[in-house]
Amino acid sequence: MSQTPSDLADGVPFSFFCSLLREISKAPSHKVSSSHRYGTPNYPALNIFRRWVNKLRNDFSPLPPGTTAIVFKLLFPEEDHHRKFNMQETRLARNIADSFGIDKAFLENWLCENASGCLGEELRLALERTSTTVGGHISPLSIAQVDELLDELASTSGYSHESVRKKYSPNKRRARLPVIKDLFRTLSPIDASFLTQIILKDLRPILYPLRDTHYIASLMGHNATSVKMLCKEDAMNIWDPSRWMLNSYRVKATFTETANEFERPSSERSPNVPKIGVPVAVATFYCTPHIKPCLRAMVTDTEIRERQKPATGAPVFLRSATEAKTTTASMGGNKV
Repeated sequence: MSQTPSDLADGVPFSFFCSLLREISKAPSHKVSSSHRYGTPNYPALNIFRRWVNKLRNDFSPLPPGTTAIVFKLLFPEEDHHRKFNMQETRLARNIADSFGIDKAFLENWLCENASGCLGEELRLALERTSTTVGGHISPLSIAQVDELLDELASTSGYSHESVRKKYSPNKRRARLPVIKDLFRTLSPIDASFLTQIILKDLRPILYPLRDTHYIASLMGHNATSVKMLCKEDAMNIWDPSRWMLNSYRVKATFTETANEFERPSSERSPNVPKIGVPVAVATFYCTPHIKPCLRAMVTDTEIRERQKPATGAPVFLRSATEAKTTTASMGGNKV
């Protein structure tokens, strides 16, 4: 069944966002290089994101308000700390199976030896066997509508941020299943697989899948440096080359706070200073070869080497060999 423009929602289609995830998942593996840390970042996932942002701004300009926060919350769901869904794979699989009316057995065995170990991937395979949607299907949902439905789903959890729970009063709040139906029922199999992993707050298994077909080959050929994943800092610099957004995120470590300030005119933005009640990003420090000898020398000079208990019974901690010799002489030559 063909789609007409009237079938599609206003704003940025969720299917367009999923096209970014689809291209990243098909990109070849790219090993992490130490030069990435100090030079200009250049790796497949980042280049794909750069091209996607250019197309987004060309096709949907001016971007609807709130687009920046929505894109980053969907792209980095593990950093979306305000929304908690209280659903792991088993519970989510049952709800999705009920939403599509498919056999739960298709999804309950997602962790079996012959399965992929990724619920989103198993859902895609199950839906492709039963789905009647043609290739290139575009869901009528926009990213703004998906974001709103995810807020409603998160409001059912007592662990979600107060600002999320207050959006929906308890007496008018829907149960999980109707919300999940509204989220999934119009999606293509591939888009549904991505949304599944977004709810699970882990896109890595489906964005950076292991290419080897046997787990022994995967364990021998892959480690923490086998794939260069898209990081939020690099993505922010593509979204905002002026680096204002990245600098703001360091003192307002939530995508919503940072994005809302970024979308304001530059003259109306608040200063990039910490605020009470707003988390700040914790910097990651790397120990370079030049620093290591200094740290080693500091530890050697200051570590506690000797312990002495004088007659009073109070412990005395000696910090260096020189201090130990002095104490030994003062105590009549007894060894410490």
